[in-house]
Amino acid sequence: MFRAPDTDQWENLVVQSVVSYRTGDAAREFFRESMDRWSKCTNHNVNIQLNGQALPAWHSGELTKTDTRLSIPYTRGAGDKTRSCEHVLSVVTNLILDVQACKPQQQPEVTQAADIADKIESSLTR
Repeated sequence: MFRAPDTDQWENLVVQSVVSYRTGDAAREFFRESMDRWSKCTNHNVNIQLNGQALPAWHSGELTKTDTRLSIPYTRGAGDKTRSCEHVLSVVTNLILDVQACKPQQQPEVTQAADIADKIESSLTR
């Protein structure tokens, strides 16, 4: 996780994970299962409480999916703390890439998660 500034009151955020599966088939199966789960998140509101405290609310947009990538925009927070985000899940050989990126809502559309996933994928396929 990278936050700027590196505090709980961050303005910009990137979270990235790479998970290695024993086989490409196992990674693709996880991806297929994720596609089913993510499809249920299109245009969905999420309100979470942790230890009795409300966390920032989320609203997801339209899911974009291909045979190897899922991408969904979402907003989180309220008022001047609203952040526009993108969440991307990709499968490459036996790997699952999971990248999220968020920035202040007033800025242009968030595509950094897809950009980061593209760079990771290109370094793996060289």
